[in-house]
This record gives sequence, structure tokens and C-alpha cells, in this order.
Amino acid sequence: MLNIEKHLKDGWTLYKDNWQNFTGMYAIYILIGLVAQKLGPFMLFIMPPFFGALFIITLQCIRQNFIDLKNLLRGFSYYIPLLIVSVIVGFLSFFGFILFIIPGLIISVLYLFTIPLIVDQKLEFWDAMET
Repeated sequence: MLNIEKHLKDGWTLYKDNWQNFTGMYAIYILIGLVAQKLGPFMLFIMPPFFGALFIITLQCIRQNFIDLKNLLRGFSYYIPLLIVSVIVGFLSFFGFILFIIPGLIISVLYLFTIPLIVDQKLEFWDAMET
């Protein structure tokens, strides 16, 4: 059976042990996002690899108990699948929210793990969306 309390404690311990690195990593991500936001629609082409890199770095910390911020650029090795998933999930969520709030939330939750599946399991975009 899934022990949620244990996983929450493990996650909190992992964060407490590496809070400086996680804070730095997310600060860099936010700064990149603020700069990309000034580029308007080009933000769509810049942010998915960095979002994927956040998962790469977090998974590295979980598995090896250290964070290497050099991996912040590793998301670009999955650029095309991350871009395609971001566009498809973005449009599906957008239209779901236009219909009503609930379909948009359902779509967003259903495809929540597509980016981690792409960078961790090295799945193609459609396989990650079907999983």
C-alpha cells in the first residue's frame, strides 16, 4: 500500500538537505521565465526544455542525493518532444477551460506527468501522453 506520510517526510527531508540548491535552481528558472516572457510567444519555444531540466535535476537529487546545476541545459536534449507536448497539452487545457473549468482541470491533471515521463523514461511525446 502507498504510504503517503513516508513519501512526504522523505520529500521534505530531501528538500531540507538541499534547500540552497533547489532555491537556486528555481530562482534561475524564474529569471529565465521572466526574460522569456518579454519575448511574448517565443516563450513557448524557450521554457519547455528548462521545465524538463527541473525534473532531470530533481530526479538526480532523489537518486544520487546531489544536485548538479549544469544539468539545467540537459532539457534541450529532449527539445522536440517537450515542445510538442507543451503545445498539445496547452491547447487541450486551454479549450477545456473555455468549455468549463472542470474539463480544463481534468485535462491538466491527466497530462501532468508527460514531461517527467519524457525526461526520465525517455518516451516519445505520444507514448508519454498515453501513459
